[in-house]
Amino acid sequence: LDADRAEGGSKFSRIRSFAHACRGRMLAAQGKMEAAESAFDAACESAESGQHHFLTAVWLRDLCKHVLDGAGRGEEGRKRLEEAVSRLACSVEDLDACVYP
Repeated sequence: LDADRAEGGSKFSRIRSFAHACRGRMLAAQGKMEAAESAFDAACESAESGQHHFLTAVWLRDLCKHVLDGAGRGEEGRKRLEEAVSRLACSVEDLDACVYP
């Protein structure tokens, strides 16, 4: 079970990325910011491994919103997010409107 949890519970990159992102949100809500950041990073890595660039951008947005902004590291997160969004046909603002209407 522990190995399964660490792997996101699936061999499919998209599903793994969702599992890690959900874990990141839960950990952030519990105030476990270091673990939450690791979970969001794992979500991004899983999404990128499957070429799911939109999901990478969404998970980076969540990382910024739930972890980095509160830690005073918003600019660091914003740079990573802008790099990810540059591979999409939208802006960071478009992503926000789509994901957080």
